[in-house]
Amino acid sequence: MRSQFREGLAHVARDPILRNSVAFNGTANFFVIMVETLGPVFFIRTLHLRPVMVGLLLALGAVGGVAGGVAAQYLARKVGSARISWIAMTVLSLPGLLIPLAGRGWWVLLFGIG
Repeated sequence: MRSQFREGLAHVARDPILRNSVAFNGTANFFVIMVETLGPVFFIRTLHLRPVMVGLLLALGAVGGVAGGVAAQYLARKVGSARISWIAMTVLSLPGLLIPLAGRGWWVLLFGIG
């Protein structure tokens, strides 16, 4: 199994598309998990939200994932699976820049939108 693991890693390292994809996805997943882990702490400790509001905001954030899943097959057919992957990783991740602007009142919705 070790040799297969090494062979797979070597293949990914040699292929520039796979290598870039792994680098981007690994970095993106790291920061997404960080936001998902620290988001509730921020909501409760800094914004003093009730747990039900935290749950609603996290559910609002998940709507984007559901919408992406619903649209994925259609977009892959129309645009191409490789292109839509790169568009999703770059252009469609820009709303994430709204997350640090989340604050008290209606501003908290920026977290869910981001």
